[in-house]
Amino acid sequence: MEYFIVENGKVKELTKEEFEKLEGTPMDEHIKNMTVEELEAFKKDRHEKFIKPLMNHNIAEIKKENM
Repeated sequence: MEYFIVENGKVKELTKEEFEKLEGTPMDEHIKNMTVEELEAFKKDRHEKFIKPLMNHNIAEIKKENM
């Protein structure tokens, strides 16, 4: 299994040990007290900061494999 994080819009690969050392809380802990507006803004922000860079990274990896 591969482990990745996104820092400053860049995907960084981690070892299993590095990944397990990361501190954090489950997503549901953050969103359970949000209003509808806060939740929508959070989803949009999360998509821009995390989902898009991971998708772009995956596309780049696929292109490299097919060359």
